[in-house]
Amino acid sequence: MRPLILASGFLFLVLMNVVHAQPILSNCYAATRMNSFSESLIDEFKFEINSSRTIIRQTIIQSDERMRMSPGIKKISTNTYKIKYIDSNIIEADLIDNDISVTIILEPKKKKYNLQTPHTNTDFKCEKSHIISASKPGGSDSGKGGSSGSAFFVNNKGNIITNNHVVERCGGPIKVLYNKKEYSAKAVAKDGTLDLAVLSSEIKPNQYLKLSKKSGDKLDRVVAAGYPLGYKISDELKLTAGIVSATKGWKDNINEFQIDAALNPGNSGGPVVNDAGNLFGVAVAGLADRQNLNFAIKSKAVKDFLDVNKVSYSTAMMERDMDNKTRLKLLEDSTVFIYCN
Repeated sequence: MRPLILASGFLFLVLMNVVHAQPILSNCYAATRMNSFSESLIDEFKFEINSSRTIIRQTIIQSDERMRMSPGIKKISTNTYKIKYIDSNIIEADLIDNDISVTIILEPKKKKYNLQTPHTNTDFKCEKSHIISASKPGGSDSGKGGSSGSAFFVNNKGNIITNNHVVERCGGPIKVLYNKKEYSAKAVAKDGTLDLAVLSSEIKPNQYLKLSKKSGDKLDRVVAAGYPLGYKISDELKLTAGIVSATKGWKDNINEFQIDAALNPGNSGGPVVNDAGNLFGVAVAGLADRQNLNFAIKSKAVKDFLDVNKVSYSTAMMERDMDNKTRLKLLEDSTVFIYCN
């Protein structure tokens, strides 16, 4: 079972290739239905799942209790859950909240769900159900829907690093766009817990990224490179700059660090480098409802992943600052856009 990732309130943890949401259950209410004033004001109660099968969003739209004085006012509340298990019959997910332990178990085929807290266990019925082709978190959807993201070369043999959630949905060949040409690649190793994958290809890159011996201290400057929103904006590599904000990720995850450099859907799997152009980390996630709260997998975790899977790489011996022109050329030569259908 994957480790729990928590946030608070209305925060929405988004894996960067998430673009769409698909409804699962709607028009839900307590199985033992109470004719309460509050319940009678609920206009809509639904669950949606994101395209990478990692997040469930619950939305409740309710007529405001002040409607007698202000007709038409609506109250909209949302909760976001991190999926920890999913198959074609059941979805189990935990509330993304640092202080509250809440688990939901959705059963779309039976049009119901169960809500579990430290003190309650409540069943709910739903009037509408939308059956999904379910899979494990970030997993294969039988080749349906496809995926895209960013990646980078880690050696001159054609090995490419990206996030596991970027390629896990790929039912067919993985395509790499390099120097405006399309190449095929295949995943040779994956780690769902770290959310890393390494691909092999026949590409011989002009340059590749070396791993920094450090994974960043607070206030260290960083640049994130990638293809946010794919090629919808342009085919040009996009760069954002910032600092290391914290040396741990969600729930004190020591394999990640936090940055304030902007990340968006499509940045997943892209490199995060320091002033020397060496790899500090791999962009993995961000908060859609909050600015500058983004996360990267540490270079140390990347090193351990490559060592275990016997993939060659280079570690930077020196950390001298690189001028912007040279660093830009390095990132353009080593960062690629990947996708699958």
